[in-house]
Amino acid sequence: KINKLTTMFTKGNLNKERLYYYLLDNLHIQVEKWGKGGSKPFDSLVSEIENGECTVDQAGVRRTKVVMADVISDKVRLIEVKQVFSDGRERKRQMSFGSLGEKMLPGENVFTTLNRMFEEEFKFHLFENFRHFRLDGPVYKINHRPSSSYPGLQNSAEEFRFVIHVDNQIRRILGQDQVVSVEQDKTTYFKWEDLKV
Repeated sequence: KINKLTTMFTKGNLNKERLYYYLLDNLHIQVEKWGKGGSKPFDSLVSEIENGECTVDQAGVRRTKVVMADVISDKVRLIEVKQVFSDGRERKRQMSFGSLGEKMLPGENVFTTLNRMFEEEFKFHLFENFRHFRLDGPVYKINHRPSSSYPGLQNSAEEFRFVIHVDNQIRRILGQDQVVSVEQDKTTYFKWEDLKV
């Protein structure tokens, strides 16, 4: 067993095998069951740590900084319906806020992450279209909950929450009814839903 008191898995301190056996032997997490249903595989967690998107501490807490956006156009809100992975698995996420979320990378500020999120999801450069939206926020919040991506781990996310009011031109670019985002490993489906009063 690995000493819990000196263990922190970070971008500069990561050994894939050590992490695997730490989760298995010390925290008794069934890592081999990851990558089924709505969960992500172990290699995805390794990539997140290597990219600096998260750390995992000795207690099994996955720490992230996340930029979130609630996208509103007139009287409708963009909501995520589901993600379909390249292997056919489907996942319906319970977002703690808004329509979109993206983990911050080292060296980014909340605005660069927000812009990258729109580029990755919609191939759309948000801040080049500054005349067509109004930005409120960010509001800062810390959110703790069990991880649905990596069952057995706990999430502790520093969230930076924005509300983005877009005009009809941006809504037409994104899609009037259904919005589809295609990435290498998954396709995400969104729809516009009436704002609840």
